[in-house]
Amino acid sequence: MKNVVNQSQIIHAFIICWTGKEDSARHIANSIQSSVEYLTIIYSNTTGKIEEGAGKWFKVPNEWYSGKKFQKCLQLYSGTIMLYIAADVTTNNWPRLINRCRNTHAQYKNLGIWAPDIDYTPYNSKRVIIANIKESQFALVSNTDSIVWSLSNPVVRRLKELDYECNNLGWGIDWLAISYALANNLLVIRDLSIKIIHPKGTGYDQPLAQKQMTIFLNQLTNREKLLLSWLDTFTCRGTQQTLKTRLKCLLLKMLVHFQFLGRSVRMIIPEKNG
Repeated sequence: MKNVVNQSQIIHAFIICWTGKEDSARHIANSIQSSVEYLTIIYSNTTGKIEEGAGKWFKVPNEWYSGKKFQKCLQLYSGTIMLYIAADVTTNNWPRLINRCRNTHAQYKNLGIWAPDIDYTPYNSKRVIIANIKESQFALVSNTDSIVWSLSNPVVRRLKELDYECNNLGWGIDWLAISYALANNLLVIRDLSIKIIHPKGTGYDQPLAQKQMTIFLNQLTNREKLLLSWLDTFTCRGTQQTLKTRLKCLLLKMLVHFQFLGRSVRMIIPEKNG
């Protein structure tokens, strides 16, 4: 692991692993161990086998999916930047991803959430970009997905307050984090210069995940609920893609983009450090 030099830039990276993804997790861990200050692999399996590799490997029950594993990350977290990586993804340069993550957190003092550009997600960049940040490869977005993302300490503190017993599958954690960030004038950024390859498909019960998310999101504050309502409309989250909903989303996006062209929107204007 990297020696701690800058106390404001301490990355604690978590790799989330499950049966069949052990070699992938080891590859990611080997690739990033010298670039981060702390590295933890949260894993489960059907065999009971003890896994080892770069970083600290922490075994959890096989019944735990991403929601419960995310909660364990929060419990073990020790840093100023929490980086979460699902073990089934690939990229062509893991150290570069770490550097971009670190530098972006250093560049924008009001950064809440950072994520790379993921090639397979329901929330692709075309769907979620609110505005591009001038003279950069960053975009302000309405959703990052939670496949690979980093969180600043204010966001982590908010997420630590929540009950995850109702949300083993983990849907909605990103929506709550993003709603909190925007409600508190924190940036939500997608880095279009870093590409992540993520396989299609899921191995869990999607209707159950939706049900668990609905219960989980009852923990939103009133201000966060207002932000989530806006995000719902912008991304057409939770709605069928009818002509009416598409037009509604399009009109909102046109309004938002017009506001960016005509004037600054204080809530999401980047504030650079230094």
